Amino acid sequence: MQTAPQKDFASFFRERLSAELEPLESQRKEIVRRTWLWIALIVPIGIAATFLLILIKSHDFFIELALRIARAVTLSATLFGPTAMVRKLREDYDEEFNACIIRPLIKFFDPNLDYSVDGRVPYEVFTRSRLFSKISSKTYTGKHLISGILGKTRMCFSQVKADTFKINRPQKD
Repeated sequence: MQTAPQKDFASFFRERLSAELEPLESQRKEIVRRTWLWIALIVPIGIAATFLLILIKSHDFFIELALRIARAVTLSATLFGPTAMVRKLREDYDEEFNACIIRPLIKFFDPNLDYSVDGRVPYEVFTRSRLFSKISSKTYTGKHLISGILGKTRMCFSQVKADTFKINRPQKD
């Protein structure tokens, strides 16, 4: 049996989110399709250039140079092309997903909560929590800050990436 908040969420999902999710799912599938298409086109060219380089034992400097360049270009295109393309497509997708799905979800649960994609728990607040010790401020990053007041309690949380640092001390013999 569903409770009232579950029924409210079910209707919220049907009325607000499901219509937004359909085009986002199509967009996600297109990102995957383009990635595999890129790989399917570039990898065989790289393999062919590598085999040609191995098979042709030419003493002609320019032919060997051209094959090496072709192999380097296809290797670079294989490694970096999909990465750059997917990164751009993912950024657009993530931005739209956060705006159309995450922000409304957070507001549904509590209208007093704020959401910032690029926000994070401030470094000082994180270190005062004493969850971890010796956190480097140089590597402290985060995103997806949710903050606000729940009842009478001010709160904030986010995704955080933090590296600890180690103090190197001379070993005693």
